[in-house]
Amino acid sequence: MKRIGLICALLATSINGFAQFDDPLIVANRSLKMSSSEPVLGTARYSGMAGAMGALGGDGAAVKDNPAALGIYRKWDIGITPNVNIDNDANADFNINNFSLVMNFGDKKRKKGYVTSSFAIAYNRIANFNRDTYTNGTNNNGFYSNEFTEDDGSGVWNFAYGMNISNKVFVGLGLNAASLSYKQTTEYSDGGGWEEHLLDVDGSGFNLTLGVIGRPNKVLRLGASFTTPTWYSLNECAAYPPIERYDIYDSKYIDEGYGFDGQREPAAEYKLQSPLKAEASVGFILGKRAMIDVDYIFQDFSTMRVKDDRGHQYRDAKYFIDRNYQATHTLKLGAEVQIAKGFAARAGYAMQTSPTKADCYGRDIAGEDLMNHGMYVPYYPENTNAFQSYAIQKGANYFTLGAGYHGKHFYADLAYVNKRQKEDFYEWQEAAYVPAVDDRGEAYDKFDGWVNAPIKQTLITHNIMATIGCKF
Repeated sequence: MKRIGLICALLATSINGFAQFDDPLIVANRSLKMSSSEPVLGTARYSGMAGAMGALGGDGAAVKDNPAALGIYRKWDIGITPNVNIDNDANADFNINNFSLVMNFGDKKRKKGYVTSSFAIAYNRIANFNRDTYTNGTNNNGFYSNEFTEDDGSGVWNFAYGMNISNKVFVGLGLNAASLSYKQTTEYSDGGGWEEHLLDVDGSGFNLTLGVIGRPNKVLRLGASFTTPTWYSLNECAAYPPIERYDIYDSKYIDEGYGFDGQREPAAEYKLQSPLKAEASVGFILGKRAMIDVDYIFQDFSTMRVKDDRGHQYRDAKYFIDRNYQATHTLKLGAEVQIAKGFAARAGYAMQTSPTKADCYGRDIAGEDLMNHGMYVPYYPENTNAFQSYAIQKGANYFTLGAGYHGKHFYADLAYVNKRQKEDFYEWQEAAYVPAVDDRGEAYDKFDGWVNAPIKQTLITHNIMATIGCKF
């Protein structure tokens, strides 16, 4: 009985660890989506400047980039930023971009050594996954329609400490607790029936951030920060395509539910390691009239890793990531100008290069035997179509505007962010075959990857946010 129990336990572990991972490309792409962040989300002031505050600090969202931003504070500060995210199909979603409480301590009159320090508890939204792509056309079964949706997002709680040393050097350390929720649905229908694929991922993780800001003179500020990889623990639940049975008596299809015997697929528990992040910043304080900041961020997505709940890497996903993902370069430029006492206008621009290589499409297998690399084909190669959509992420551009009022104790800001995300979208996967001969000398058609061409598109999304807060 003990042996039987042990075998059952091992089988259950195998199911939980590997049930979902039948296609490394799809696993890698959703891991990339969950690991990616939008560099301009935060308070309305931060977003109005395209998130370019790495060397300026003094903002509840800048803390997620560089905890040394806390060294700039001279007062206690509390603020909140509600946000409306409008996806590419005009669907609106409400969330909180930022909440921050900054507690400031020390003697502001001191000139040398330790001056002040601040401790912050802040929540920052780092990504919105919302999108909706609908396509239609004709195939062998007649007219078809396909809809691919993604929902929810990710955020991080920052517990950070920053110190002011001689009003010249500001240092900071942050311990960050990340969370994410990712939902994906593909719905396909044509004259031959319909299929629906559901995916629901929830998880949490953590990382550490170190930062420094230098103030060599009254005009120039220099900043640098380093964020470790985020180590996520994820729980994924998916559903097999619904099974339909044709009822000859009623002349119609009957939906028999998801998966085998109408059951959903068992949940998979696994781990995701996002890339580390390095950031450098330069800022200019132009008297009391204006300030400008430029930030550069480096992340290498080829270092992203997917592991089972025991810490073992999925070699098929690793192989695909190593071959097809690359380093990204993010540039953020923001400016703020005082237009009247207490009133300011802001503008910014940010761009991210593509995390995937130019030839990252289809399976890019170049005639190689997939199984030699531990890679697996979704469903079965003999199915000419596997109706599960996916999108390969490319570069993005952000255009931002903002305005606000900052008084002695109260402040209020507004901001607008226009995001333009490029991607290669695949409605489904179509199998290709080449003639081959097996070990016995018999001819057969060998599966040779997926051949459908991508739809190259740009998703345009909008964020409108407002911050209210007070200093005391």
